[in-house]
Amino acid sequence: MVLNYAAAVEQKKHIICIVRTFGFPNGMAATQRLRLMMRALVEQGADVTVLVMWVSEQPPVIENTQTRGEWHGVRFEYTTGTTIRPRNFFARRWIELHGIVGALRRVIQFQRACPITCLYLYDAVMRMTIAHWLFVLMARWLRIPVAVELNERPWSMRENATRIERAISPLRGVQGVIVISDLLREWVEFESARRRLTVSVIQLPILVDTNEFTQSATRYEPPMVLYAASPTYDESLRFILDAMAQVWQAVPQCRLVITGNHPILRGKSETTGATGQLVAPGLIEQAGYLTRPELLERYARASALLIPLFNDVRSRARFPTKLGEYLAAGRPVITNRVGEVARYLKDRINAFVCEPGDARLYGQTILKAIQNPVRANQIGLAGRMVAEQSFHYGRYAPELKRFFYSLKRADA
Repeated sequence: MVLNYAAAVEQKKHIICIVRTFGFPNGMAATQRLRLMMRALVEQGADVTVLVMWVSEQPPVIENTQTRGEWHGVRFEYTTGTTIRPRNFFARRWIELHGIVGALRRVIQFQRACPITCLYLYDAVMRMTIAHWLFVLMARWLRIPVAVELNERPWSMRENATRIERAISPLRGVQGVIVISDLLREWVEFESARRRLTVSVIQLPILVDTNEFTQSATRYEPPMVLYAASPTYDESLRFILDAMAQVWQAVPQCRLVITGNHPILRGKSETTGATGQLVAPGLIEQAGYLTRPELLERYARASALLIPLFNDVRSRARFPTKLGEYLAAGRPVITNRVGEVARYLKDRINAFVCEPGDARLYGQTILKAIQNPVRANQIGLAGRMVAEQSFHYGRYAPELKRFFYSLKRADA
């Protein structure tokens, strides 16, 4: 009876996650990472609620239609009352305010109903905001531990950080930090020691659900390479277009598929690359926005999947979720030896890895993959094993649970 009672009490552990800049349960990399983390906690017996305090959907593309619901046991709620971004500037400001106030109110309601185990501010420390400090102060008032996610540079590490951003630590008022890379772990350890703060740290790599990815029959001709573009990484797309010049010289029929509605591509002719170089018609396919099933199907059919990284703080600090998804797809990945990559990937063993910053070299590396498809397929399968062994979300569920459950109250 005692053991059963203890288990029942543990079931009531409640973790509240606050999201400010993306949607849930559908979305891009940040959404994929968050929902796998929360799903892992649910599978460990935690009670999880995600509060989204902004409107994530902009017509005509609307992925999230429900303002509240449940995904794999993870409850979610848009405290804005809507998921759709209005066109009117003042209406957007009103909804943002409504979302912040609504999230604060819901946290108070949850705390009164059953003490909250942890308040998890997922995207709070990339840029300093008033909303962030409101939640930190409220957590202190309610005596709730605060954890933050750190998968990009925090506000104090940005090149254009203001004096205030450099003076006020992103770790202030925080009891726990989830980091994605060695660089960020080292920063947290240095920053907490410098500021004399007591902060628990857990390092969680990119996460994927390998069961979501299925192998399809490999198609070698004509070769097709794919880049899942993000509008926040203009440099990567320009780099790929420059690298493809090497590829097209040797394999002129190779197609480049670019997913996403990237600003660089808007209004450009299909026959012209970003640098103005003439490209044969049909070789660049601007696939635009794809649903999740459509994107995974494109991954499975690609001759190679492209994800260039650069030797800068931004690339060394982050660890792209897209890399884990590429590997899980079982197709050969072309990337660079930067940051966390060297820990998991070896050139021509489980990926194609070259030194960063050289578009010509990156293009030659793409050629190694598409000109030897049998070997590339073997490397892709080895990459899939890396995803299964190192990035499948379920492997980190017990550790993640212990981390959240061990955090102490702000006044403890």
